[in-house]
Amino acid sequence: MVEIPNCFYRTSARALIFDQEGRLLITKTPDESRNFPWWGIEFWESPQEALIRELKEEMHLSPLSVAKDPSAVYLMFNESKGFWMNHIFFEVTIDEKQLESFSPTDEIIDFEFFTEEESQKLYLRPIVKWYWNHLKEE
Repeated sequence: MVEIPNCFYRTSARALIFDQEGRLLITKTPDESRNFPWWGIEFWESPQEALIRELKEEMHLSPLSVAKDPSAVYLMFNESKGFWMNHIFFEVTIDEKQLESFSPTDEIIDFEFFTEEESQKLYLRPIVKWYWNHLKEE
């Protein structure tokens, strides 16, 4: 097992938001890549608190609920940044009517719900591809 120095990693919380048809919400960033809504967890907050705070700030969404337990956890070494990243995925429930008032921010310029098959045609971040593969392994 790899030893990870405490001062050299970042933990992020990722929101898994499904629509009524079971498709996942995937955001579009300014560099045109696609990702799940995610943000770094501050040291003083829980992953759920981070998701609630950031969804309000970046997407103007007030979640109805955030799962108590994660759906998945993925530890990876970010080659380009030179440090470890821990990604914790939580299912988040929203009122889809809130999405109608979305306006772009510096981090998220658009979003859409996709099936895995539909998302494969997009410029996906590696973490999204990992998640789809993770679902197949379960």
